[in-house]
Amino acid sequence: MTSAYAGKMRQLLGETTVGELVALANHGVSTRYVAAMRREVGEVGVEDLVRLANAGVTTEYVAGMRRLDVGELGTEDLIRLANAGVTLEWFSAMRWMGYSDLTVERAIQLRNAGVTPDYAASLRILNRRQVALDDLRMLQNQGVDAEYVAAMLGLLRQDLSIEQLVKLRNQGVSVEMVASLNALGYSKLAPDDVI
Repeated sequence: MTSAYAGKMRQLLGETTVGELVALANHGVSTRYVAAMRREVGEVGVEDLVRLANAGVTTEYVAGMRRLDVGELGTEDLIRLANAGVTLEWFSAMRWMGYSDLTVERAIQLRNAGVTPDYAASLRILNRRQVALDDLRMLQNQGVDAEYVAAMLGLLRQDLSIEQLVKLRNQGVSVEMVASLNALGYSKLAPDDVI
């Protein structure tokens, strides 16, 4: 840490202790980062600056989320979003697909469940309508992938509800089993027939 770095940090943050300056320097927090984060987020203390930098939250990320009109984002929100892997691209793609009610909490839940924009788009195409956010999370958590949905729709030759898809998967009904039943001449099966 140089005296120029310490001087600039004190200029940006006001009175700071030697320990705080050392923490900032040790965590790679630059004076440029501090100035930009204070412009984007407002008053941010040393501890929060270190936590934001450690989580990989960039000023571009904060500005991008602001452009997406996510709402007021505090330090905790930004860190949780970054830690969950909610990228600007992910959030933007989900919004583009019509999920305008996507909140910070829901975005984190969806990413933690492994829901991707590609997954949501695939299910939307197969379902011929948008799948609700909670249903996306439930389907992903139950291991219902787009390939399974496509195969079951084709083999059972009818529309299937989210609940039916989850029930089929939970009961261990495999694509191979339904295909075998079709091959044996049982081609007009209802979902409840194979459970």
